[in-house]
Amino acid sequence: DGIVASNDEYATLVLGALLDAGMTVPGDVAVLGSDNSSWGLWMRPALSTIVLEPGDITDQLVTALDSIRQGRPYPDALRLDARMRVIHRQTT
Repeated sequence: DGIVASNDEYATLVLGALLDAGMTVPGDVAVLGSDNSSWGLWMRPALSTIVLEPGDITDQLVTALDSIRQGRPYPDALRLDARMRVIHRQTT
């Protein structure tokens, strides 16, 4: 079983609640944050996290804005694709 939190701060709160309840992490439940905050390294156990590669999104936004500026057609809904990677530490 595992929990993926929307950011490292929430993952830390989940981690604390699980440990307070007598569960082991990652033995009973794995916990994964998102945003790779530096203090996640100092947690015990150290928090595993997801990192988004911001350059991918930036490039896509610049291309879309350039199309708009030049009057070229663009989709009504813009889908942004970004690469992600997991930094495995002690909670997964």
